[in-house]
Amino acid sequence: ENDASLVKEQLLHGVARRLSVIKKAIENIFDKFPPTTERPLSRDDLYDVQINLHAYVINISGIFDNWAWAFVHRHNLFEEVGGKHGVGLFRNGTSQFLPPELSSYLSSETTVNWQTDYVKEYRDALAHRIPLYIPPAEYTPEEGIRYNQLESQKIDLIKSMAWDELDETYEQQAELGKPSFYSSILMAMEQRIPYYFIHRFYATVLLLLSLAIYSWNIGVKLPNKSINVRQQAGWTAKSAASQQRGPLLRR
Repeated sequence: ENDASLVKEQLLHGVARRLSVIKKAIENIFDKFPPTTERPLSRDDLYDVQINLHAYVINISGIFDNWAWAFVHRHNLFEEVGGKHGVGLFRNGTSQFLPPELSSYLSSETTVNWQTDYVKEYRDALAHRIPLYIPPAEYTPEEGIRYNQLESQKIDLIKSMAWDELDETYEQQAELGKPSFYSSILMAMEQRIPYYFIHRFYATVLLLLSLAIYSWNIGVKLPNKSINVRQQAGWTAKSAASQQRGPLLRR
C-alpha cells in the first residue's frame, strides 16, 4: 500500500515550494536584467541576478526528483526501482513504470540532451565544483584594449592617491562594452562547458514544467488504473483550489 502522506509531502512541500522559488527567481532576473538591457549591469545587480540564477537551477533540478519520489511512493515502487538510487524521472528504474507518453517524451534525444548537458551539468557544477557565472560585459577587441589600459592606469592612480582621477577612470571603464546575456561555467582558463542564452533557457524550462504540471493534474495511468496524484495524496477539490489560489500559482 502507498503512503499518501509521503506523496503529499513531496508534492506540497517539495514541488509547490520549488515552483514558488522558480517563479520568483525568474521574475527577479527579468526585473533586474530584462532582454532589452542596453548597458552592463552594476556589480551589485549582477550578483543579484547570479544569486537568483543559482536558486533557479538548483530547484529546476530538484523538482523533477520530487515528482519522481511522489510517483514511487504513490505506487509503492521503492524496491522495484532499485532503491533510492533508482528514483528519478530520467533513471531507468523509475522511467520503466511511467505512462508511455511521458516516458517517451523524457527519453527523447532532445530532452535527454537538455537534462544531461544543461540541467545536470549546471546543477552538479553549482553544488560541487564551479558556480554559474554571468560575465559582467562583452567587449570588442578595441574596447578590451582600452579597458586594460584604464586598468593599468588605476594602479598608478592608487599609488599616487589621485582619487578623483581614479573615480573618472572607473566611470570610463563603465562606459565600455555591452551586457552579456549568456551564462556558463568557467571550468578552467581555456576549458568551458556549453553556454546558453539566459532568457531563452528560462522560457524553454517553463514549457517543460507546464507539460509536467498538466500531466500531474490529469493523473497518470497504469494497467487497469487511472489515478489523480493530487486526490490520492489527500487533497480534496477544495484544498486543490486553495493551492491554486495560494503560493503555488499566485499571479
